[in-house]
Formats: sequence, C-alpha cells, structure tokens
Amino acid sequence: MGSSSGPSSEHRRPPRGLALARALARWADADRAYRVAVAGRLRMGTSDVDALILLVQDEAPWTAGKIAEALRLTTGAVTGLVDRLEKAGWVQRTRHGVDRRQVWIERAPARREELDAVLAVQSAVLTAAAEELDDASLERAVELIERAAVGMGVEATAGAEEPAAAEPGGGEALTSAPIDGATRGTLRVASGVARLELRGGRIKDLFRATFHGRAPLVRVEGGDVHLKTRGFGLFGWGGGGAEIVLTSAVPWAIDVRGGMSEVNAVLSELDLERIDVHGGASKVSFQLPAPRGTVPIRIHGGTSKLAIRRPAKAAIQVVVTGGSSGLRIDRRTHEAASGATRLATDGYDAATDRYSVEIAGGASDVAVTPDDRGR
Repeated sequence: MGSSSGPSSEHRRPPRGLALARALARWADADRAYRVAVAGRLRMGTSDVDALILLVQDEAPWTAGKIAEALRLTTGAVTGLVDRLEKAGWVQRTRHGVDRRQVWIERAPARREELDAVLAVQSAVLTAAAEELDDASLERAVELIERAAVGMGVEATAGAEEPAAAEPGGGEALTSAPIDGATRGTLRVASGVARLELRGGRIKDLFRATFHGRAPLVRVEGGDVHLKTRGFGLFGWGGGGAEIVLTSAVPWAIDVRGGMSEVNAVLSELDLERIDVHGGASKVSFQLPAPRGTVPIRIHGGTSKLAIRRPAKAAIQVVVTGGSSGLRIDRRTHEAASGATRLATDGYDAATDRYSVEIAGGASDVAVTPDDRGR
C-alpha cells in the first residue's frame, strides 16, 4: 500500500540515445528493403543499385576507387559492377579534361530520367516526413544524424586494422619522440579522432602529447607518427581526449582514417602540406598557416560543422559534392544546392599559393573566415 516493488519510472527510462538508435535502425532496415525492391524492379544486384544511388546523390563524377571505398568493395568487384551498368546504359566512362589517365564514372544521359523516376519515392517520403518541421528544426535534425554518422564511422573503423605492436616500457603510449634527422612529418591516425586539441609549436621534439583517459597506441617511424585505438574509440568513452603539439621545424601532412569529431586544430605555426580525412568531420575547426603551393584539404564522408580560419590574404576554394546546406567564405554565401557546389575567393585561379578544400559526401555548415593573426 502506497509502495511499489517495481522500478521507478526514472529508473525505467531508456538511455538517451536508445530511441534515436532504434529510429535510425528502422530507417536503415527500410532503406535496405527499398533498395532491394529497386534492384528487383531494375533487374540488377543491390550493389549496382547502391552505386547508382551514390551517383544520384552526388552529381559530380566518381572514380572506380571512390565507389569501391564508399561501398566497401574491392576494385575488381567495382570494375565488374561498372561494366554491367555501362553495358545496360545506366552509366558512362569519361576521361578527365586535363589528366587523360583519370577515368570518371557518371550517369548516362539516356536513362537519367528513368532512374530519377524510380528513386523519387525515397525523396518524396522524406519530404513528407519533414513537412511539419521548420527550417531550423530540419537543420538541427540533419546535423544530429550527420554527427551520429561520423561517430559511428569512427567506431566502425576502430578495429579494422591489426593492432600495432606494444611500445617499450610495458605498452605505455609514447608521449614524445626526438626529430632524429626527419625532414618532414606525417600524423597518421588509424581509427578516427575525437576530442582533440592539435597545434604546432617551436619544440625540439618531433611531437609531444598529453592523453586524458584511455591512451592510444603510438609508434614513430622516421617522421611518421602513428596513432591507433586500444579497443573502442581512439580516446575512449568517458571524457577522454588528447592534446598534441607538432614541431614547426618540419613540414607536416595529416592523415585521418575514421573521421574527426570535436577537434580544434591550431596549425598556424606549421608548414602544412595537406590534410586528408576519411570518414567525415563533425564540429571541427582548422586555423591555417600561409599556404605554399596548392595545399589540399580533403574530407571524404561529409561534414556537419567545419570552421576554417585562414590568413586574410590566402586564396581558398571550397568544393562540396553530395549537396550542401550552408557554405560561407568571408561574406559570400551559398545557402543550398543538391549537386556539386564551388565557392572561391577572388583571384583563386591565378594564385600560386592557395588552399583547395574538397568535401565529398555533403556539408551542412562550412564557414571560412580570414584570420589577420595568421602568418
């Protein structure tokens, strides 16, 4: 009387992300069933349909290598897939206008309308589902889903490679290493980046690091610094993170596999060669140095929030494939586009020293602003 042996409603409440996980799982199941139905209607395999949907969602031409990476297929399997689609008239191979060795795969004009009509169902369903949302609510929903996708990409790739050998000293993570004659450096992250503070500095070591929570495995080969997760997630689940300083004494390249999330990279002290991110980016900021030559920044997998600060006089272009809903360079804006989008500063094409930012997979919020403090 007056008491209950069952758990309280507060204790019965499921974890905050569980309802979202269930909804996304239902959508994934429904999307797969839809693709199977389309494959049956078009009399082709589901991988063929997946490839066609990539080409529909991103109007920019794809290479066979990019399709293989996106669908997690071997290059041999993709070659056969493209052969089938080309023979049936769905796609065509074209040569790059400058580099004739580069072959692009794009939708063939003859069956473009037929394919659009078959795939219009999904667009109509999503449009109807979002009908009662205002623009701000829809933008928040898109950002939430994209951030979740980036996070899951980080976890999905966490155990993709063989574990690195334990470092000397009982397997403790390295926190510094001498330059030892290295003339350039590469920071290689094998399993995604979360909660990272990265900056350049005038230090005598090649790098210095402070890890909070679970530390990654770190090994150094010449000027290459390799970081790899121990188990789930590079820096663990419980408030972990890292602060890494790279020496300004050598030029650097940054190569991340598995995506970037909650990253603040102050690189203005460095001589930066390139940044490559495979797996997308979420809540990431780059403060860039003055470029030397054309410096590429490539993000494969899209981004939900990317802020770039560059020296005020540095030329820059941003190219987004897969659709964009917010792109700004200084005072220039490009609010929304379904295909490829390009925005550049004045004089970019004639500039010798410049940044070229390429985002494949869509972008919802990219802001590029000048930084008068940049060198």
